[in-house]
Amino acid sequence: MKVRCLANVATAEQIAQYGLDPKVEHRYYVTPGKEYLVLGLTAVAGDSAYGPGVTVDVLDDFGRWSIKPLFLFEVIDPRPSRYWVAKKVGEAELALWPESFFQDFYHDHLTDGMPEEVADFKRVCALLEAEFAEDEVAAEVP
Repeated sequence: MKVRCLANVATAEQIAQYGLDPKVEHRYYVTPGKEYLVLGLTAVAGDSAYGPGVTVDVLDDFGRWSIKPLFLFEVIDPRPSRYWVAKKVGEAELALWPESFFQDFYHDHLTDGMPEEVADFKRVCALLEAEFAEDEVAAEVP
């Protein structure tokens, strides 16, 4: 799945609609007009930092794994990755992620720079990038 960034700041309407904290500036490190490969999706039914709705996992403009609300993007390639699996996370979330992302404390360890998770994350990103690069080439062949 690929998305194109529409905005990097939540509007007042989005803040109200998604129940985000109006006292906080909701600015995200993505660039309007830029395309991003979606590493995973999460559907959130309850409260979260991004409100209820769908979030996408992407590499932000600093190359870091990052969760962004889907309302910042338009979907330009709707195909899900063959590497995603669906699992319930917590009480009110459904995630479509690569299997290793579901390991306990995976994202914490990745953020902390733990070698095993960093190596796995690089491997998964390479698989996803290759998957969509192959698909784009196949789509171009007459």
